[in-house]
Amino acid sequence: MNKKMGKTTDGLMRHIRDKHGVKISGSRHKADLINMGYYHSYKAYRFTSPGYNELMIDDFDEIKRIYALDNFLKSLFYPQLMKVETALNNHFIACVVSHNDPSIYSIIDSRLTYADDLKRVYENSRRQSDRKTWEKQNKRFLKLKSSVDRKIAAEYNYNDIIRHYIHENEPIPIWAYFEVTTLGDLGTFIENLSVSDKRRLCENIGFDLHGGYDPLLLVKSIYLLKDLRNAVAHNKPVFDCRFLTGGIPRSLCTYFSDKFSVDGYNFTFESITDYVALVYHFMSILQFTKTECNSLIRDYRKYVFSLRNSEFKESIFNEIFRDNDIEKIDLIH
Repeated sequence: MNKKMGKTTDGLMRHIRDKHGVKISGSRHKADLINMGYYHSYKAYRFTSPGYNELMIDDFDEIKRIYALDNFLKSLFYPQLMKVETALNNHFIACVVSHNDPSIYSIIDSRLTYADDLKRVYENSRRQSDRKTWEKQNKRFLKLKSSVDRKIAAEYNYNDIIRHYIHENEPIPIWAYFEVTTLGDLGTFIENLSVSDKRRLCENIGFDLHGGYDPLLLVKSIYLLKDLRNAVAHNKPVFDCRFLTGGIPRSLCTYFSDKFSVDGYNFTFESITDYVALVYHFMSILQFTKTECNSLIRDYRKYVFSLRNSEFKESIFNEIFRDNDIEKIDLIH
């Protein structure tokens, strides 16, 4: 059996022309294809999520415009996501260490008691679904505890702070542990907080629960931020929201549609515009400066508006952006 051999850049250009019907030629396109990458960019940007619908692309310059859009979005999001993540971590730490032993294992045992809350609610229930809800949360708590042990063991060889506390035979404070956690870890910790602590954290952050909203919406929002943050940090496509690792809770869409009061413009989190609004929301409640908040919206609106009035093909624009996206972002602002 003959082995399939890799193509040269010239061969890839011929393949793109002959098999995909996309115009590509010359030294400029060749350099751009090499720099962008055939698999990383060309193949990635020919489709949109959900369903990986193929875009009607017939010129390599259209791929370059999508590539430029994606890089613009990453540069827009990255610094703000890093600061939002740091701020959320610090708010969580401040919430759980107040008047408490600040060591990580003490915090786990004394403050991450959501499974116990559920047990008290459901222990006398005869409904099997209620018991399963408690058991499921209990498993999450046990999984969190074991993940803390694994992370500390993994960081022991590399992290001077972790090594210091272990060598001194002192308990590791939660702030030291949170130097090696991810945004997803933060979401898991908050999910396991007692109901009263979750509500207090929401109040401290400014995450509005008026209207009877569940404080778990904060956790679900953080998981959305986590997916976006990971895609941006690891240079994955973000323009079409393919970075999502789970479903979008309807309650979260309702929450943001309500809190932004944008009648007729529902949040689905299927458009990157909704993630601009999500990041803007956290920047606002965490009391970033008005200049920072306004800059996020202004720069995004300006770029999208320029695309709509440029050589960006209308059919491609309409696949990436939803109807009235610019109007929605104006109302949010």
